[in-house]
Amino acid sequence: MHDQADGLRRMARAKRAVASRRSGGRMIAVTSGKGGVGKTSLAVNLAVASSMLGRRVLLVDADFGLANVDIMLGLNPRATAADALAGRISFRDSVISGPAGIWVLPGASGMAGMANMGRFERLRFLEGLRGLAEAVDLVVIDTGAGIGESVVRLGAEADEVVVVSTPEAPAITDAYATLKVIWQSGGAARNWIWMNMARGALEGDRMAERVSGVARRFLGGLSVGRLTTVEDDPAVRRAVRFREPFVIGSPRSQAARSVTAVARAINGRANSGFDLIGRLGRLLAG
Repeated sequence: MHDQADGLRRMARAKRAVASRRSGGRMIAVTSGKGGVGKTSLAVNLAVASSMLGRRVLLVDADFGLANVDIMLGLNPRATAADALAGRISFRDSVISGPAGIWVLPGASGMAGMANMGRFERLRFLEGLRGLAEAVDLVVIDTGAGIGESVVRLGAEADEVVVVSTPEAPAITDAYATLKVIWQSGGAARNWIWMNMARGALEGDRMAERVSGVARRFLGGLSVGRLTTVEDDPAVRRAVRFREPFVIGSPRSQAARSVTAVARAINGRANSGFDLIGRLGRLLAG
């Protein structure tokens, strides 16, 4: 375990060095250990909030086979990533405009082939993604849930991984398992835990710290930053019903203020430092 941890830490340092030299936007993979924790909602709203802060943002629906980013945004794409992979259209021509100036690469829903992509298809998708990243500041990738090969590969390829969880024990267990599997596969340069649907900020922060502490202890000292908790908020459910991001439809809601604070911190922070809760508290207070 010690040798593996040392090797993975060296790999992470190398990835940070490559990312600092690479042209194009930083890639952030938003994932989760299980479904139903609000992963896609947070990914969508993080992308929109970042665009509203003046960043050029590409939102990628990489929940292969069960894509729904376009539904949450009220979009009707004529082509998807599946068409680009099949060679019917280029990746660049698959991208459509979304709210607040974001760009969206739609995914495909109900296609078993997309959900079970082989190594060649995954490599081709990543190549297309890298090409698109050259034109933007930030790429937010909404992955599938769980620890399937495509999810793990995207997490390992990304510059940063954000694992979304709720405070419930099964979600926490699966969030840690997701961090562990991605770490064992080479890992991202930086990792975050983001608590959603909490009954209060203290509950979410406490559970996030628990995941972070377990990762430090059992994953070779892996640093897992804690993003501010998003409390259970009816504005989120309204946003899903009306197919509109809550940072647009309910900008004064607790959920919108939390996500906007995360977007400010992620887009404006220096490259060093992990725990943003103190800074986010000041941002929320302002």
